[in-house]
Amino acid sequence: MRARRDLVGFQRRLVERLDAAASRRIEHAHLALESGGEGWLVELADARELIPVPPLTEVPTAQPWFRGVTGVRGELVGVVDYAVYRGQEATPLRLESRILIPHGRFGINCALLFARSLGLKDARNYGRDAEDLIDDEGRRWHMLPTAALLSEARFIDIAA
Repeated sequence: MRARRDLVGFQRRLVERLDAAASRRIEHAHLALESGGEGWLVELADARELIPVPPLTEVPTAQPWFRGVTGVRGELVGVVDYAVYRGQEATPLRLESRILIPHGRFGINCALLFARSLGLKDARNYGRDAEDLIDDEGRRWHMLPTAALLSEARFIDIAA
């Protein structure tokens, strides 16, 4: 029961921080996530929600990266394992696993499965290496190309 309270508390604090960041319009703040052992940064404006993984219903004859569908606040949402989509091993469904639901302006009912959330990162002082950012500790961060990803023909066609 304590673990559940801790998780609920973490989620509440994360939502409060996301709301606070959005209201202050911090342009350098990004949501940090992990997928396939790699760090990913998501612009706050591209995210609608970040939640624990609800029960998934598998979809027969779908691509292996399409993990299934789930209901989120009355909406049917397709869940894509971002690691598998990029050709890596499947993301284990654990307590720390999260799904990122993109902002509604993208017009697609999907979510991306990540191994875990690493909170908010201020990327203002990060170095640049080609398309990636490098933090003060030398960790490489990839920027999630949300709009481009969600409009890829391969992403939209889940049929195997």
